Amino acid sequence: MVNDETGEHSVYAEYREFAFMCHVSALLPHNPNDAQQLDRKRHIGNDIVVVIFRDFGCTTEFVPVFGSQFNHVFIVVQPTALGKDGLPSAFAVQVTAKKGVAPCEPFVPCGSFYRHIERQNLHDFLLLKCINAEQGALYNRAFESRLRVVRESFLKDFAQKFALRMKKRIETIPSEAMKALQAYHWPGNVRELENFIERAVILTQGSDLVVSLAELNRAPGHATNSGTTTLEQAEREHILKALRESEWIIGGPVGAAAKLGMKRTTLQSKMQKLGISRHL
Repeated sequence: MVNDETGEHSVYAEYREFAFMCHVSALLPHNPNDAQQLDRKRHIGNDIVVVIFRDFGCTTEFVPVFGSQFNHVFIVVQPTALGKDGLPSAFAVQVTAKKGVAPCEPFVPCGSFYRHIERQNLHDFLLLKCINAEQGALYNRAFESRLRVVRESFLKDFAQKFALRMKKRIETIPSEAMKALQAYHWPGNVRELENFIERAVILTQGSDLVVSLAELNRAPGHATNSGTTTLEQAEREHILKALRESEWIIGGPVGAAAKLGMKRTTLQSKMQKLGISRHL
């Protein structure tokens, strides 16, 4: 939220391993001097998936026309019944997408124009549909070059963030490593990618980020050969070395956390995750 251009609050949710944040047109700042509300249009126009809510009982023919290059999937939601509390109890959901976007779950029944959904099921349906639809749209050829630029920016930002924290100077990510990082399927989404980059920065001594291509090239879930050292194993040894050098002092200016360029609580969390403890 820069200069209050998108308002003072965010509509945010977590679903499974995903963090979900969206623009809500009615909550975006209103500019009384702009009849077309271009700021609102600009933010909504940059979203890949757009959810449109219609009022209960509205029978006006709805034929949306959008000129955005980013809007690819449109989900229209309209209440079809009211409960005893006066709130909508059921909804009709319609989904349409630009050419080239593959259908994704949860589906609208074949041969039907809409899907009937009870109120208690709408939340999960919309979140799952938005997440899957956005991921599907990103594989559209229209996003191919943009997605590559965004991924490179993410990777460089992560590397610089951890390098700054660990007082290291990392100037480049080798092209082969960049290609492998972009091609790898990250089961844990952004968090796993961020953790991977952090481990790589810990092991990097020069100005080029050291990335374990062997770990990226092996299939997810595939057992590592006994002769291969994974980044996790290397990180464990790196932390143990710092702990031994600091005589197992974790915090403070001469502690292992300071040597590793991380917070004491972060080091303690990593030690627990990697099963590191001092045996007296």
